[in-house]
Amino acid sequence: MSKNTSGYFYDQRKIHRLFGLSSLALMGATLGMIWQDHHREWKDYQQAARDMEIARLRAEREARSQQIDPAALKAVQEQMAAAAKTLEAKAAAVGAAEASLHGRRTVWYKIDQDFRAAKARVDAARYILEEARHHGEETAAPAAALAARQKESADLRLDQEKAQEAVTQAQAS
Repeated sequence: MSKNTSGYFYDQRKIHRLFGLSSLALMGATLGMIWQDHHREWKDYQQAARDMEIARLRAEREARSQQIDPAALKAVQEQMAAAAKTLEAKAAAVGAAEASLHGRRTVWYKIDQDFRAAKARVDAARYILEEARHHGEETAAPAAALAARQKESADLRLDQEKAQEAVTQAQAS
């Protein structure tokens, strides 16, 4: 055992040098593998084939562009311009229809939420009535409350159906 181990089994200087050299060797091997992976011989063939395909497609595009009749191209471009103007003219009407549809959907949503809440109140009133019957208590007041809640729910159901019909009509137009 060496004298400068300072309580370690191995000489720390030698271990540090060995670790440093092995780290450099490992880094060199890793960089070598990366370089070798990116410089494979088939990649040159692949690039050449890709270049040939691009050249072939460019030549084909050029040949086809020579076949296009300029008068027909101009006619198609004029038709596209006319269609674009028609779309612009109808954009305002479409926007108004979408706004109307959104408004009708909003009304339907509010009525639907109110209807759902009314159904919950009907269920609560029905529970109170059934509990009163079960315990032998007076049922006139709970029965009247249930009838009022059911009427409210039925009225909201009709409103909901009307709102749904309005939404459907707005979607159709």
